[in-house]
Amino acid sequence: MVALLKVTGQFMQLDSLEIKTFVIQSAAPVFAALPILTNQTEGDIEYATNVVTTSTIFICGCHTCTHDVFLK
Repeated sequence: MVALLKVTGQFMQLDSLEIKTFVIQSAAPVFAALPILTNQTEGDIEYATNVVTTSTIFICGCHTCTHDVFLK
């Protein structure tokens, strides 16, 4: 996904912030489904929910995204 956005960004003149936004939005459905799938497989739903919440706060709260290495 990151490679596709980087190539597309060359043709559509997307800046770094737009590409980062698309990367986070593409991961959102997976994060939303994680607690649901965990519940269906009788896993630890509290842990799964905490992982989703913590990672969302970390990604949205930090100014330097770990994906910067792939987007430069």
